[in-house]
Amino acid sequence: MRSSMPIPKANLIRESKEKALLVKMNDDEILEREASFLNRHHVNGIIRIHHQEIVNLLPSQTKLTHFNLEISHHKPGLSYGLATILKPGFYKQCGEEQLPLLARQCTVQATCYEVLEQVAYTELTDEDFTHSFAHIKTVSELQKVILQRYTQSLPDLSPEKILSLGVAITRLQNISPCTDTAAE
Repeated sequence: MRSSMPIPKANLIRESKEKALLVKMNDDEILEREASFLNRHHVNGIIRIHHQEIVNLLPSQTKLTHFNLEISHHKPGLSYGLATILKPGFYKQCGEEQLPLLARQCTVQATCYEVLEQVAYTELTDEDFTHSFAHIKTVSELQKVILQRYTQSLPDLSPEKILSLGVAITRLQNISPCTDTAAE
């Protein structure tokens, strides 16, 4: 398997310093501690998935390749809950994050088995798209999705700059419905 292609780092900080999540509970938007969310779903981390993408996850799918911008911080061997983004977040000019609104329930959970970061689009192969969402099967489709996701959340970056950052590839397996101890 190839290694990640070196791409100049943009030093983007895309993690919430507060370690809180904005979630929808009934008709309210509430802040929930990330640790509580993780414990409730029995997972080690969260992968935020846009609603338009999660609907493309097939019920019979046991593996998923998820693409992020540049670096994902995901770790092989850890379990992740796929949380649906109901309303995208963004970064303000001062670097402060406006959190995305997430569904309080994870849709599915899965185990990460491989991560590649800072992969240039020119290094992607057909194999990279084998287990991706149904609407992301080519480099051009991936670039379109990456621009849809990140031109809104990173408004200070041009489309050219966003694409120059490359992608992170997270490979997931053992996809199953997410458990929620609050619902039990």
